[in-house]
Amino acid sequence: MSSHSTPLILATGVLLSVQSNTNTAAGWYIGLILLGIGWNFGFSSATVWSTRSYEDAPYLKAKVQAANECLMFFLSGALMFITGYIYKAGGGEISGWRLLNGVLFVLIATYGGTLVAANRFAPKDQPPPVTEQVTPLPEASQVGVPGGT
Repeated sequence: MSSHSTPLILATGVLLSVQSNTNTAAGWYIGLILLGIGWNFGFSSATVWSTRSYEDAPYLKAKVQAANECLMFFLSGALMFITGYIYKAGGGEISGWRLLNGVLFVLIATYGGTLVAANRFAPKDQPPPVTEQVTPLPEASQVGVPGGT
């Protein structure tokens, strides 16, 4: 599946699940299923992207994965709790949803702007990381260890 189909699946799912003309459960369920499929493709793509970020520096693997998991966990948890407060601050009902959507739009736009800025100002040609030359240990027969041939 191409990377361009994930936003299409997400958009179709959102449109079907939020659509006010449909009062049937089938439209709601189909929308939620498509939304879930699009979400999973997006999450999987982000995970693959984070693993490719340390291909040239495998010694950073643990740090990159730990930072990714930590950020995902804390941001998801924080947004889950903040959502209720934002909805209530907007007065509930439709005005609460409008305020919530506005706040999330600003957060997403800020994140997108950060990504664009990071790509624009990232160094293009980086020298390869300096690695130490590791000399192999001599075999037992070369050091005179008992049992060596």
